[in-house]
Amino acid sequence: MTLESAVQTGWDAALARMWQTPAITIVGANESAGTTRLILDSIERFDRPWQGALNLVNPRGGTVYGYSVAETLGDVDGELGIVWLLVKREIVLATLDELAARGARGVIVFSGGFAEQGNAADQLRLAEWSRTTGIPLFGPQSIGFLAPIHGVNVLDGSLRGEIIPGRVALVSQSGAVLIQMTNTVIERRIGLHSAFTLGGGAVMDYVTLATVLLEDPEVSAIGLYVESIGSLQGFAALARRAAEAGKPLVMQFAGRSEQGQALAASHTGAIATPLRLVRGVAEQYGVTLVTNLDDLASSLEGLQSGGFRRWGDGRVGVYTGSGGLGITFSDEVAGSDIAVPQPTRETVVALAGEGHADAPLNPFDMGAGLLGAPEEFRRLVSTFVADPNIDIAVQIFDVPDKELAAQYAWITEGARLTQEAGKLAVLGTGIDRRGLLASQVLGPDVVVGLGMRQTISKLQALSTWSRGDAGPVPAVTAARDAPETRVVLGDEMRALLASVPLAWPEDWVVARDADPAAALAEARFPLVAKAEAGLAHRAKAGGVLTHIPSADAAVAATEYLRALFDSPVTFSERVVFSDEYFVGLSRGADGETLLAVGPGGSGVEDKDVGLRLLPLSRRQQEVALARYAPSVAGHEAFRAVLDALSALMLRDGRIESIDLNPLVIDATGRVVSLDAKVHLYA
Repeated sequence: MTLESAVQTGWDAALARMWQTPAITIVGANESAGTTRLILDSIERFDRPWQGALNLVNPRGGTVYGYSVAETLGDVDGELGIVWLLVKREIVLATLDELAARGARGVIVFSGGFAEQGNAADQLRLAEWSRTTGIPLFGPQSIGFLAPIHGVNVLDGSLRGEIIPGRVALVSQSGAVLIQMTNTVIERRIGLHSAFTLGGGAVMDYVTLATVLLEDPEVSAIGLYVESIGSLQGFAALARRAAEAGKPLVMQFAGRSEQGQALAASHTGAIATPLRLVRGVAEQYGVTLVTNLDDLASSLEGLQSGGFRRWGDGRVGVYTGSGGLGITFSDEVAGSDIAVPQPTRETVVALAGEGHADAPLNPFDMGAGLLGAPEEFRRLVSTFVADPNIDIAVQIFDVPDKELAAQYAWITEGARLTQEAGKLAVLGTGIDRRGLLASQVLGPDVVVGLGMRQTISKLQALSTWSRGDAGPVPAVTAARDAPETRVVLGDEMRALLASVPLAWPEDWVVARDADPAAALAEARFPLVAKAEAGLAHRAKAGGVLTHIPSADAAVAATEYLRALFDSPVTFSERVVFSDEYFVGLSRGADGETLLAVGPGGSGVEDKDVGLRLLPLSRRQQEVALARYAPSVAGHEAFRAVLDALSALMLRDGRIESIDLNPLVIDATGRVVSLDAKVHLYA
């Protein structure tokens, strides 16, 4: 394949060409800093020694660690292959043209001194060279990569244990983290396709490389360590492509602080912090976010045992012989968004009898007395795992000695019955000190969690991935720099929202100079009073007074709000309801269109509100409501409101944001907006 064709077909073809390299060349090889020795150790590694040509280059010539050293690249015969540049920035730049002329298959730039030290133009030059030539370039400040499945290891780092070729790729913006990540994956015996360090990511940033890896048929999942998310649109495109390709992503997103987020004019804008945006995109497309490398490895291990596939909606059913273990599991899972639904009434009756039809039965405590009743054990387990509300069946049980046949049968038989029902079998157990687990006992397609934390971590990854959906392509509009907006309330606001099937409380407006007693002569108390002062956060500013019980109180409320805001006052009927919801829509800083949904009322910015990119698929909407507003997840009128609001936001470019807070469901089932405002671009 020529270099030109690699450019035309894209980075996937360029990487395929790189994997077929006949040579590895180290420019700047030396014995002074230890870097060359680490690279050679990787190349010479006992379990996968390099079989091709190895070239060392240094103007001093001589030998390095017993290898003969060429003084210039011109002294190297044949292809250069993958080229390590252990030289200063100036020499890197001076060497690029020769590397292109010699048809290098990949380049790793070790040195710094580029954009991180103010030499952004030089970093741009690296990127332009790589894109123009079609030669993949990693760095600056990269420590290389390995690809066990292709027999290539050019890492500047030490890996421990046996590397098992497999289907998981790792990508890290940090070299040190990549070494730890890879060692953790090796320790868990996760099959490794490749592992890359990106450093400064002049051209091979995490989005570009991970997108290329998703197109590789030999990659089934990707683990990411990301310190800078970069473009939200880029991350969203990667996450959506992974969902589309059916290949899960697990990402440790470091630097998660939300400090420095300016309070936006709308509630939705205030909610849209960088961390919440990343979390929202991850949830929408099924990306698992973790906070440490142990959980990243556990997630990948669980996904590998689950065949990297989606398991229904990722709903978890738990059965155990110990009530205490069931309670412990419930306590641990409460801090996650893993769905642990109640089985159907038919299942509960079959397990516990008609008299217990409404009893909670997930986790299901079967009791320890079944150890001597294998037929009853099989009946209960097969009934429970076959429930249509369960996609992943977890048995919580410690591993016994093989000599305890009845107890041992609980593990093997439970897994078999679960798989016969077409569900994913999971064993949550204690630390395995007897060496009885792994494939020799349960098989590689049973997920094993050693300890409750690891079990929860694996279930979270499996559940998150199962709920993800590619959906439609997100809508992006032209970004605006600090646009001016105006707040629209009252009749103008309702006219803008006329296409949305909302109900509104009856209201009465008291003009700035009107007599409140006369204006409210026909009103029915109690009422809610709101200052019409164009406030971005009306309740927080003291512009809303609830439960005005009488005409005298209404007069006092009017005088109070006029004194504070010098504005008209709207009085609305007080609607009886149980729960408050928030729905907001806004345009992000990069032109993305956002939907926010969750609990409403005062202080909504501090509540558990979820963000999504519009437009949403039906499944994406279902998952968002189940997570953030479960009591209306099946409320068709509420979902119709979301559909209409989304359509309005996508077609009307005048709207900067819409805030509905709170939305409530009245006694007749209508969706009622108790307070709303629209921001229009000025």
